[in-house]
Amino acid sequence: MRGIAVNPRRAAGWIAPAALALLLITTAVRFTANSLPVYEALFERHGVSARTGITPEGLADVGRQTQAYFNSREEPLRVTAEVRGERRDLFNADEVSHMADVKTLFRRVYRTQEAAALLLAAMTLIGAWRLRGGVYGEVARWMRRGAAATAAVILALGLWSVVAFNSLFTLFHYIGFPQGNWQFDPRTDYLVLVFPFGFWRDVTLFIGVLSLLGAAGLWAVALAAAALIRREGAEGRRDPGGLVRVRGYGNEAEARMAEGILRDAGVQSVVRPERGGYGLWGQDAFGPHGLWALREQADEASRLLGEE
Repeated sequence: MRGIAVNPRRAAGWIAPAALALLLITTAVRFTANSLPVYEALFERHGVSARTGITPEGLADVGRQTQAYFNSREEPLRVTAEVRGERRDLFNADEVSHMADVKTLFRRVYRTQEAAALLLAAMTLIGAWRLRGGVYGEVARWMRRGAAATAAVILALGLWSVVAFNSLFTLFHYIGFPQGNWQFDPRTDYLVLVFPFGFWRDVTLFIGVLSLLGAAGLWAVALAAAALIRREGAEGRRDPGGLVRVRGYGNEAEARMAEGILRDAGVQSVVRPERGGYGLWGQDAFGPHGLWALREQADEASRLLGEE
């Protein structure tokens, strides 16, 4: 049974980074989908005005109408624009149907972002309750792993995009739109005239860059937090009786196992509850416990126990 038992702290150490990676990437997608300046810059970059006969101001209005549709409950999509001086509905029935599917996909991305944020908040609160001050180090580890996972995913997709963006684009559409209503005529259909292939290639690049910047920021915050925790651990957790707290554990059993390792190596240590003490909580074997050693043996204790 021991071989299949799940350690909640270890499981959280993988679930939280995955949720962080999802949060970073979906946030980048949501920001890009709702950023009118990004749309306008890419319209200009790909010469959409000259291709469609819609003025830059008209294209900005098309972007606003499209974004408003994605963020509303209104159906179906109806975008109007002046095309070479004539006001008209821009998209035909097939294009409107496809945009409804795009809207559904965006909503799934947004719900994933919100679910990841809620999960991380819940895990942090539970960690604070179980680990008290030890939660800061745990969150810093989550952040490092989350940043690394995000970078790995984005760099892998980025390499694929550089080598074969066409195949990635096609695979995405086959998965995201299995009904198959995503192929249009670039000579006559305004959905691909306004949003050409290059537009989506650049959008993908922009999302990747945003995600990597978020991962870099997360990594920097994690490193700063870890350094602060180490400094505070060295300066602020000294015991007047000559003991130093060398490690925190989620329950008494784990702390006692570590105590045994130190005892076998000749290092004197003591296990203490970290949530009010036995007099307040009773025999709280399942609450967080700290392992303390003599000050002159603290470095040796840390070496024996390995990296936290």
